[in-house]
Amino acid sequence: MIQALAVGAVPGLALFLLIFALIPRRVGLARRIAAFDAGRPPAGHGALRYPGEANESAFSRRLGTALARFCAEQGWEFRSLRSNLNLVGKSFENYLATKVLLGLFGLIFPPIVLLGIGLAGVHLSIIIPVWAGLVFAAIFFFLPDIELKQQVEKRQHDYRHLEHHRHADLARLLGRRRAGRPAAGRL
Repeated sequence: MIQALAVGAVPGLALFLLIFALIPRRVGLARRIAAFDAGRPPAGHGALRYPGEANESAFSRRLGTALARFCAEQGWEFRSLRSNLNLVGKSFENYLATKVLLGLFGLIFPPIVLLGIGLAGVHLSIIIPVWAGLVFAAIFFFLPDIELKQQVEKRQHDYRHLEHHRHADLARLLGRRRAGRPAAGRL
């Protein structure tokens, strides 16, 4: 009885939180005044466009916007995360939606697999898919973080490599100029 209740409660809670996140919130008065003073629309209505935005679904965009609005209402800024996302050309809203949707997929995937195995005739305890769902949800939730970290490190490495070559070219140019070569202006 308790196991069945737990199996139903976990996805039910996840669904409730998802629907709760999609409900539009009222923008606070202080926030509207700050937006008015700054001469820009409130957060979530920015004009920044990212390369991957055309591939986003309307649901993903709405979910990401709702999650970003929720984070802003809580006062969570995520400055370093936003700068990393800008570095790789991804939107904060898409990142949040991807994290949540992957976490939900990880939560739902093991029970669905167990259902398929149960239909094949193998019966396992209900505890296994519950714990497997929680573990998969945690792993899938952090996958976008790992991907972003790898992309940022690659971009930073490329930038350092480029700066090293620029510095070497400048040193070579200055060396030619000191030597009095006539072609000092050409690399």
